[in-house]
Amino acid sequence: MARKGASVNDRAAREERLVRLAPMVLSEMTQEEMASRLGVDQSTISRDIKVLMSRWQKSALNKTDERVGLQDAQYKAIIGAHLPLALQGKTRNAEVVMQALAQQAKLLGLDRPEKQQIDMDVTRYQIIGVSDEELAGVIMPKGDQ
Repeated sequence: MARKGASVNDRAAREERLVRLAPMVLSEMTQEEMASRLGVDQSTISRDIKVLMSRWQKSALNKTDERVGLQDAQYKAIIGAHLPLALQGKTRNAEVVMQALAQQAKLLGLDRPEKQQIDMDVTRYQIIGVSDEELAGVIMPKGDQ
C-alpha cells in the first residue's frame, strides 16, 4: 500500500514497481541489485517486498479456502449419493460413505488429537525406623552382594 496522502501518480508508480519487482524477488538477486535496476533505494525495495509478501500470503489463503470449500462440497455430494443406499444395507455404499466421512474430517481438521492432561495418583511409602544398612540388607541380601 502506498503511504497515506500519496498522490494517484505515486500509487500508480508503486504498483508498476511492484509488478516489475515480483519476478526479481523470486530470483536470487539482492535487494541492492533490485534497487539499482528499479532506480530506488534499498529501503524502498525492502518495504515493497513486505507488501508483495503480504499480498501473496493473502492470495494463498484465499485459494486454500476455496479449495477446501470445493473439496468439502464434493465429499458432501458423495455422502449424499451413497448414504441412502448404505442405510438400506448396501455394504459397498456404506464403505464409500465411511471413507468420505473420514476424508472430510481430515480435511476440516476434525480428526486432530486433543491435548489431554492425565493426572496420576502416585503413592509414596516412607519407611520409618529402619537404618540404611538394614534397608540395604532387605533390598540386596548379603549373599547376593
